[in-house]
Amino acid sequence: MASLELEHAIGFSGRLPDALFAVPGTRKAVYVAGGCIVLREFATESTGQTFLRGHQNQISALSMSQRGKFLASGEYGINSDVVIWDLENTKFLFRLSEHDYGIDHLDFSDDERFLVSVGNFRDKKMIIWEVATGYIVTTGAFLPTPLTSIAFGGRVLDEKGQGTEKYQLCTIGGSVILYWTFNPKTGDLTNEPFNCGSLTRDFSCVRFSIEGDQVFAGTTTGDVLVFNVKNRIMTANVPVCRAGVRSLVVRAADLTPDTTRRTRKYYRSYADVDHKGEFIRTFLVGGGDGSVSRWFGHQTHWECQAECQTPGAVLSLSPDGPEGALYVGTSEGTILRVDTGFKPHVLAENHTGPITALTFMDGSSDLFCSASTDGTIRVWDSADFELAVKIRAPANVTPLCIALADICLLVGFSDGAVRC
Repeated sequence: MASLELEHAIGFSGRLPDALFAVPGTRKAVYVAGGCIVLREFATESTGQTFLRGHQNQISALSMSQRGKFLASGEYGINSDVVIWDLENTKFLFRLSEHDYGIDHLDFSDDERFLVSVGNFRDKKMIIWEVATGYIVTTGAFLPTPLTSIAFGGRVLDEKGQGTEKYQLCTIGGSVILYWTFNPKTGDLTNEPFNCGSLTRDFSCVRFSIEGDQVFAGTTTGDVLVFNVKNRIMTANVPVCRAGVRSLVVRAADLTPDTTRRTRKYYRSYADVDHKGEFIRTFLVGGGDGSVSRWFGHQTHWECQAECQTPGAVLSLSPDGPEGALYVGTSEGTILRVDTGFKPHVLAENHTGPITALTFMDGSSDLFCSASTDGTIRVWDSADFELAVKIRAPANVTPLCIALADICLLVGFSDGAVRC
């Protein structure tokens, strides 16, 4: 019997944090769809996709290295392996099998030398791997417990702002935020807390500045707290959204013609400096309220430059090139691109729950229809796999079966009713 060739897959695990990344230097994006990783070019009319398959269970974590050379993925379940991919050549590199019960978090070091993996609350392991060999460099129990997010932050800086041989990381969980140092020569891992003063917040996501001298931590109450790495103290509390900060990106700001700022070299990158010598930074926020916003400032003064609205909580944010565009993934299964003018454009829509029914239009293959436990019924165009019609089911009922005729769509629901 001849085998079937997969032409296209419709799906995106939008409820998984950081499940979507723009691939630097290309017009492609990579994202999670269940137990598979999909590489797709959204900028053209092509519907072609490349699939990376290396897991037996659903993917639970995804991370891409800074230059887009490597990709790492982890999975749920007892056989919870981490897989490192050569993204440039779309091939498998290493299977890392030290975790049990599930992988919660992954992150690459800025120079792509190391990968940190964190298991779930039953596994309790934090492991740092050498990417070139797939060997373990060091391991230990993660803190705080439970751990919500982890981020590499480049090299530890000395008194002159130069990088040392040690690397720095940050972990968050509950109201605790910890600063870690890692020595790749000895394997030593040490940590100490940041000082939040009298302020108490539960943290949701964390990122270092490009230069490694600041930490930006999102909270469940919709603030971003800014910390000075050198003295471990909080320097700003910036209210940015409602329903919590769900994703966060930190960038160096771009110069504009009407500014009085100059630019100077500062450890591994260029950062803007105002006329008083203050570094000007930009961070971008994905909110639980569906907002995407860009903030600009330094020290205690931060302003919102631009904002737009998307459907669903924004769990994935990834810069698309240096001009300021973004790829956005939401909890509603929507993939969008926010252009340089901060206008969102829908690239793909997907179900967010198991599919309960699937059928082609009666007597034709031009259209097909799907229903899902997410409460939606969707009609798709077979030519380009674009969404033609989306219908939301009544509250508290699930569509279970469908029939699509020329001008009529019949749907059977879990409450025993058939609706047209």
